[in-house]
Amino acid sequence: MEGTKCSAGVDNCYLLARQFSRPVLDRIHYALMRVQVLFFGVLKDLVGRASESIELGDEATVADVLHHYESRIPRIKELLPTIAMSVNQHYAGPGAILGNGDEVALLPPVSGGSR
Repeated sequence: MEGTKCSAGVDNCYLLARQFSRPVLDRIHYALMRVQVLFFGVLKDLVGRASESIELGDEATVADVLHHYESRIPRIKELLPTIAMSVNQHYAGPGAILGNGDEVALLPPVSGGSR
């Protein structure tokens, strides 16, 4: 049972884990993590909210977050080449590996103001 991953969702994994003895629990790790995603500018309008929490698989990257939203909101794909990304308030690229509880911000380009 060593290295067993639970991919049934955080709440379901907890319920399943309660059925096992303590030695078995010590060898189970959860395959899902939760990250907070923040949206700014036009992205906030497309998604319909300023932030949300999503579940991703173990060792997910910023690219996985982008893919999650591409599948839900196809118009985002047009904006991806111009979006800046950050993880925990530090600029990051699509390959940045995420951890449970991380904060991912998606920042569209900002156009200049008028004089």
